[in-house]
Amino acid sequence: MGRITLAEHGTQIITALATHSAPGKPRMPTGKAIEFFGRRFPDAHYVFYCFGSSLMVARRLDHADTTLNLGAMMPTLGTEADGGHAGAAVCRPDANPHYPTRLIGRVRATNFQKFSRYLATRLADSGHTVAAVEDISVAGNQGWKRGRKDAVIVLLLALGLGTLLALAFPSFRRTTVLES
Repeated sequence: MGRITLAEHGTQIITALATHSAPGKPRMPTGKAIEFFGRRFPDAHYVFYCFGSSLMVARRLDHADTTLNLGAMMPTLGTEADGGHAGAAVCRPDANPHYPTRLIGRVRATNFQKFSRYLATRLADSGHTVAAVEDISVAGNQGWKRGRKDAVIVLLLALGLGTLLALAFPSFRRTTVLES
């Protein structure tokens, strides 16, 4: 996920990559995803929900914010055939002639932040001032990485303490322990 903040009124756009589902299982419907992001980010004004780079669904979360007319903006982000209405629209970003296929290619979790920055440049090209582009993803493996780091620290401390005990106290040396 990413957050694009526009200078106009501090408008926030959440960019999110659609979740993958198990083979044979349906993906999360767009309506449910928009509902989730509306609850999760109550200060956000818009959501760009991306099914890779081939389809992007945009929805207005804050109906009082009219900074973006999504229907008019989608041809800028996608092609002239894309659009919708002011509060909800759809486009195909990879069909845009400015889409950096060589740089981004097929959008995945590993390059989604590049894709979010690309969307921010297209917003800037359409006349909006982009104040910030942030990565707000939750790193999926952070707990495991932190747990491994803690385990290594505990192991090193145990080995160090054991060595100190063996050197400082003869009763903890291997030969003494075997004799007892």
